[in-house]
Amino acid sequence: MLIRSTRCYLGRDELQVAARHHRPEIRDLVVQEFLDRRKRLKVVAETFLSDELRHALSITPDTLLAFDAFITYRSLNESLATVNEFHDDYKYPWSVYDSTGDNLELSDRLWDAGFRDVDEVHETGETCLTRIGWTALARRFVGLLRKANWLVSKGADINHKISGSSALHILGHTVGRAIHLAKGTEEFASQLSQMSEDCKRLLRRIIGDHIRDNCCCPYSLSGCSGFTRLLGGLFPTRSEEGMDELVKRLAAMLEILFDPEEFHTRVYITREVVSCVLRFITSRSLGISHTCSHERYRAYEPDEIAEIQDEEKDLILLSQQLVEKFLAKYNEQFLALPDFLTGFWWTHMNEVLSTCEPASAEEIGRILETGVILHR
Repeated sequence: MLIRSTRCYLGRDELQVAARHHRPEIRDLVVQEFLDRRKRLKVVAETFLSDELRHALSITPDTLLAFDAFITYRSLNESLATVNEFHDDYKYPWSVYDSTGDNLELSDRLWDAGFRDVDEVHETGETCLTRIGWTALARRFVGLLRKANWLVSKGADINHKISGSSALHILGHTVGRAIHLAKGTEEFASQLSQMSEDCKRLLRRIIGDHIRDNCCCPYSLSGCSGFTRLLGGLFPTRSEEGMDELVKRLAAMLEILFDPEEFHTRVYITREVVSCVLRFITSRSLGISHTCSHERYRAYEPDEIAEIQDEEKDLILLSQQLVEKFLAKYNEQFLALPDFLTGFWWTHMNEVLSTCEPASAEEIGRILETGVILHR
């Protein structure tokens, strides 16, 4: 009776609680009442709003009002069709799929009921796919990837642009951060191994992304891709995890997603993925600043980037030469990339780090004198 009362608010937070509720009968009661209210709002809108306005609000026979429920409710009141019930339900626009978490059964139920738009654009330009990193799923790798795959399967646009990035780039960073927050490499590898092939395919799609943004820094010389963004989330500037643990997670992910032969036979992997990985983790190990603004910090101004890169020019030159050496050794050894990362790269990188202080130009000079020749 309380839930069916007009005094009971059923909005974003309430649907979110219902999605996680351990008692299915309570969840079903809340969801059904929520659907009934949206159906009643639609009936009133079809009765009182003009054909032109209904078209503008995308009110069609086979769909229910989702993001546009807020505007519809306001339009009804402005047209003198007073809607007294449930006015608190429509205080602001929100997407139902922001509230369902990784409860895909509930997401399917809402989809079947008529919520057919998974790409509703907020005034900030964000969609469900780009906002997923700001939900509770951000720390849950399995749930995050399952929900992202569900959204994409229902038509979410991975090429949607926001702030110079695509939805796929933003998703890449979100997935990388979730991998970083995993409890351990073994648990992460086990979870990824057991994932559906569709989820693995989405992860491969991020890694194989060939679209670049306009970033330019030592971590990604020709702009960031979805995979570069994933690495940025996996290897953040500040981390309580050791580099050894994170490299193992990266190696485990690549080993699960690709056949060993692909690391030397598939052109995109040999030309792009391998160099992307080696450049990123080498730069991170040397402590080079990541001047791309992808970690929720304000963007650097061009003159700030130039100043930072000038201060770190010796480290950047060292990183470039080390990457050349690693690539040459990788092609020579013909190892799968995961084995190369945890073997030669890890051993040699630690030898370099043990003999130099990244902030000391003098120490870097001595490293270069051991045989690494820099080409300016």
